[in-house]
Order: sequence, then structure tokens, then C-alpha cells
Amino acid sequence: MLSSCGYQLGNGMVPLPYRTVTVPFVGDDENGRFTSSLIRHISTSGRFEYRANSADLILFVCLKNLRHEHIGYRYDRDKEGKLIKSVIPTETRLIIGAQVTLVETCSGCAVRGPVLIEASVDYDHDWYTSRDEINQFSLGQVSNYDLATDTALTPLSDRLSEKIVDYLMYAW
Repeated sequence: MLSSCGYQLGNGMVPLPYRTVTVPFVGDDENGRFTSSLIRHISTSGRFEYRANSADLILFVCLKNLRHEHIGYRYDRDKEGKLIKSVIPTETRLIIGAQVTLVETCSGCAVRGPVLIEASVDYDHDWYTSRDEINQFSLGQVSNYDLATDTALTPLSDRLSEKIVDYLMYAW
């Protein structure tokens, strides 16, 4: 009953026959930043060897639900630097999920998953506005908020990659 493509009994670590893992390009990873981070974390885990092909396991990952939550605010100031009644965000939490499925290459059966794993990162930013709603960077094309969000994607990718590798190593 437990021997088919489903539950397996174990001791908390990945069974020894599985030593190598391949990772196809992660779904919804627009620039490959997360795929690269995941491969790096797998390779440095000390438990798995990453292979581009012919591996024991295939790790399928698809990114889900990238979202922002404003968690810190301050009062805005007018052109003279006096406080005004509007409140603007200055700290944001960036959250992302990943649907993870680990498949045995030779049988095609799911060994683990699918499971949803989430990670988050908090970051500070400036929210520059003016009365005519044109920010001070390139007439509204880029803002400090956009740059801070893009920069926060790197530690977010690392944090999610670490959680996925921990899941692979210890969820048995």
C-alpha cells in the first residue's frame, strides 16, 4: 500500500539512493534570478549534486503569488518640508510562494509534493511624490520604490531557495 508513487517511510533525511537533482527552468521566473539561486543552494547543500540532466530526481518549481504588503508609514511633507496630513508607505514586505514537486526520474512518480512554500523579505524605501505627481527620477519612469523592490528580489530568491532545499533535505 505504501510502495507505489506516494508515501514512503524514512528517517528524516533524503534516502541515500537519491544523490543528484536537476532543476528545469522555474515557472514564472522572468529573468532566471530565482532558478539560478535555487541551483546554487542545491549545489552548496552538501547533500545533493546538481546536474543539468540525467539526475536521480527532478525538482519542478513554479513561482506563485508575488505580493506586497506595506508595513511601515510616515507623514508626507510639502515642498517647504512641513508635515502634511497624508501618510505614505516607507517599509514593505515582499512575499512569494513556490509550488514544489520532487519527481523520481526513472519512475516519473512524485516523491514529495506538490507543496506550497512561502518566503518573505522586508525592505525600506522612499516614496517621493510632488503636487503634480511626477517623481524626481526620469519624469515618473523609475522611482526609489521600484528600485528598492527590484533589489529586494535577490534576498527574497535566496530565502525561498533555502526553504526549498531545507524541505528537500529534511521533510522525509
